[in-house]
Amino acid sequence: MHANLLIALFATAFPVLVAGGWNFNVCNGAGGCYFFPTWSTSDNFVCPDGSGLSRYEFAEDQDGFGNGNGVPVSKEEFPKTCVNGFVPGPDAQLFKLQSRNNQTMYAAVFTTCDTPNPEVGNCYTADPNPTTSTFCAMYDPSGGLCELQAPRNRR
Repeated sequence: MHANLLIALFATAFPVLVAGGWNFNVCNGAGGCYFFPTWSTSDNFVCPDGSGLSRYEFAEDQDGFGNGNGVPVSKEEFPKTCVNGFVPGPDAQLFKLQSRNNQTMYAAVFTTCDTPNPEVGNCYTADPNPTTSTFCAMYDPSGGLCELQAPRNRR
């Protein structure tokens, strides 16, 4: 867990594509490399019900999309607008997952299935079936939209 937290902190501080792990679920079970999300924030999420996620919790929780922990959703269930102006294309796979504080997070996942029988876990000398995710929005359990808020020590 400490390694995941350090990786999440690194990904938040340096928003570049860095291999994050292996996703066994992509490409009809062939698996592929997951790269850290293409969107991160230095702000915290605050929800109308008083709950929220720090930027570090957010970074770690959204990693679940690329690791294959999301639940598929229809285009109708997916939010109509995203906090970052992102609009998923027709090839995006849409997912939701529950955060550690029971908010519902939505993201689009993109996978390129280019290697039918990849070497499992080899994301450093190879890049089989690359997968990444782009965050869209987060809602509290009562359906309120969570918003970004700068940490108090940065104001």
